[in-house]
Amino acid sequence: MHMAQQHGPLTPEQVTSWRTQGYVMADNIFLGQEELIDAVLQVANRVYPAAGVHLNGFGAADNDMVFPSLDEENAAVNRIPLNPSIIDAVAQLLSIDATTLRLAQSELWSKLGTEAPSSIRSTPCTKTFDDSGNRNQRMHIDAFSHYLTFPSDWGAPEAVAAIVYYDDSNSTDGHTAVVPRTGQTDACYHPQTPNDSHPFLLTPGGRADLPWINDKDTAEAYFEAHHPEIASFRKQLYAREVKPQFRCASVLFYRLDVWHRGTPVQLGSVRRAHSLLYKKASCDWINNWSAGCARKMYSSRQVVEKLVANSNTAQRAILGFPPSSSDYWTADTRKAVTDRYAPVGGLVDFST
Repeated sequence: MHMAQQHGPLTPEQVTSWRTQGYVMADNIFLGQEELIDAVLQVANRVYPAAGVHLNGFGAADNDMVFPSLDEENAAVNRIPLNPSIIDAVAQLLSIDATTLRLAQSELWSKLGTEAPSSIRSTPCTKTFDDSGNRNQRMHIDAFSHYLTFPSDWGAPEAVAAIVYYDDSNSTDGHTAVVPRTGQTDACYHPQTPNDSHPFLLTPGGRADLPWINDKDTAEAYFEAHHPEIASFRKQLYAREVKPQFRCASVLFYRLDVWHRGTPVQLGSVRRAHSLLYKKASCDWINNWSAGCARKMYSSRQVVEKLVANSNTAQRAILGFPPSSSDYWTADTRKAVTDRYAPVGGLVDFST
């Protein structure tokens, strides 16, 4: 039987903020870990220089920035999703044992400050993927990028998303704007009568007939033209948004069911960030954004094997390695797994 996480790096007030309002900005996660942050910044500066390649949309422009990184010079990037402080904080927020978490997303990416588009269209993109851009996002919840179903009831969260920032909002802007939930009667978060449609569906990519549009002005022009009642609702979201300040090594923990959006980065500036998602192990309906370890184990570098060997129990568990209580373990499987990892130093914190 797994015990719920009672202690961690977050204060009770920070935990309450995440559970009730939907988010918390934490500046205390990487205290005393300056060496790690500096190492990741060295990678980010090399991969994402100011004049370098940046995606117009969300995500890593370099596949090695998606966990796990295989190049030795990028090894520091792997230490962020496996960081004990982050894992403990996530377990704290969900009030579960850390070994019952699974990593569903981890990528280091950048956002470049660009000029606003000169014109706005009110019709959806006809291409396979929306090309309206990530510069100034529409208000949305992340659940529809992960859930095959719908986010669970507010009082029973199943996942924690996080953004680790490597810059200072005073220099770059690029805040993640959020709409704090005010309580169980908040009409932006909860249907007001049993017959009401859920407000979360009123977003691009939410209700199945609403096209996926990323850009704020394009999305809202579409709603004004085709669904004025939805446009009216969404104006409330923008009116209520707040922009938490961040500095290097700040971590925004947020829920998949909190309204939020990315805002513009200062022209010519670059904001580097790590996007993470952890889910409860039992929630198969929350799909993984990142491909995971399997494909990258098809490599002569044995990076995944070395990561597994040198990780502690909780770190291995988030990758899907079975806990000691699992029915998977028999005398034969214990010996075979031990023998498999012996050539790379053996498994830390593992006994036969």
